[in-house]
Amino acid sequence: MRKAPGIRPDLREIVMSPEQDSFYRDNRFSNFGDLGTNIGVYVEEYQKQTANTCKIESIEDMQRFVDDYPEFRKLSGNVSKHVAVVHELSRLVEQHDLMSVSSVEQELACT
Repeated sequence: MRKAPGIRPDLREIVMSPEQDSFYRDNRFSNFGDLGTNIGVYVEEYQKQTANTCKIESIEDMQRFVDDYPEFRKLSGNVSKHVAVVHELSRLVEQHDLMSVSSVEQELACT
């Protein structure tokens, strides 16, 4: 990711492990279209969880947030990481016109 324009310093080097990263494990063999759909769902799930944790109205809510905070931080970093990777993949696909190339390859394979 070092060569990705505008990438945050903390995302320049990314390690993905199927043992530690369920999104990566579930999507490492997905095609580009499915990956785009799944990253959207992942972001929506994160947004729902964020909305739930932001409603701190009582001591119990504060305790729940503090208890969940390490998991929340981990999820936040994971979402950022995957969105950055998919964004860079999308940029490269567009830059190299890979959808058109893929279409031609598909045409050749099916005729």
